[in-house]
Amino acid sequence: MCLYPCLMVSDVCNLRCGYCYYRHQVVQNEKMNDQVLEIVIHRIMEASRDMAFFCWHGGEPLIVGLDFYQKVVALQNQLRASGQQIINSIQTNGTLIDKEWAKFFYLHDFQVGLSLDGPGEYHDLYRVDRNGRGTFARVMQGVEYLRREKIEPGILAVLHAGNVSNPERIFRFFVDNGFRYFDFKPCYERDPAGNVEPFSITPEVYAEFMTTLFDLWLAENNPEITILNLEDAVAAIMGKQPSSCQYRAICQHMVTMSPDGYLEVCECFPKEALREPLQKKTVKEIIDSEAYRDYLYEIERAMEICKGCKWLYACGGGCPKYSLLSGGDWHRNLFCQARQRVFRHIKDHIDSIAGRI
Repeated sequence: MCLYPCLMVSDVCNLRCGYCYYRHQVVQNEKMNDQVLEIVIHRIMEASRDMAFFCWHGGEPLIVGLDFYQKVVALQNQLRASGQQIINSIQTNGTLIDKEWAKFFYLHDFQVGLSLDGPGEYHDLYRVDRNGRGTFARVMQGVEYLRREKIEPGILAVLHAGNVSNPERIFRFFVDNGFRYFDFKPCYERDPAGNVEPFSITPEVYAEFMTTLFDLWLAENNPEITILNLEDAVAAIMGKQPSSCQYRAICQHMVTMSPDGYLEVCECFPKEALREPLQKKTVKEIIDSEAYRDYLYEIERAMEICKGCKWLYACGGGCPKYSLLSGGDWHRNLFCQARQRVFRHIKDHIDSIAGRI
């Protein structure tokens, strides 16, 4: 089985983003130690025959320091099987990137993803440091360091109540600042009492944002610009395989590896369906376990309501994060109608082109 592991090297972060999904959790101040690091890398590489994926995450993954990732590269080279390809990616808030980090990423071919919510007035609404100060300027400085090493980061922008009504402003900011690969994630969170947080967006405004963004993307007519959500939707509608998990219904391939060395379900999966120690079990043993079969059953339950939908072939059901009620029952994905509207908008455009040929 091809795994896409998200390695949580620490639960510590140097920021205090207002919409962070860990904001109501107790931070354990855990950092992955050398022993766990070696075990985790070994488990991934023995379970991945031709290609081993490593997505380094946090907390803030750079907070563990550059020496940590130098050990990562050394261990990967030591454990690499003949002909085995290694792909490293890292998702960072960008504020800690300096010339040494940028040089390291370049030398070791790391794919770098940055969190950036658009221009400063939108980004700084929620992405603040421990003193409540905006981080936009620091992120853009990190981008500059990366570009000096010929690294073009991919951008993950959170759509929240403060920016979702301005797709034109956000699109122009990314394009005019030279970004060529970006993605958008809707923000929808509840507090411990089950109340929707004020920074969350509704499915209706999400659909409006994405359909407008699609039209702006087409009008720009620049094949170098990739908007992952939209490119994947187009591919799925045309019968091709999209790249992102939310269109592919592959939750079983997405796993998280915790700082203390446990294999868990994807961090976006809304149930704690699996937690197995990598120190004692191989990935294959975990996948063959009853606990993993229970996880697969939960995935099937989440998808049950989608059967019969005309868009299922393209949609894949969406991320289960938005399909679980606070009471623990699965229901239709919160963004179901919004996704259908986006699919119809794109399909109408594809059909109009086909009709002119």
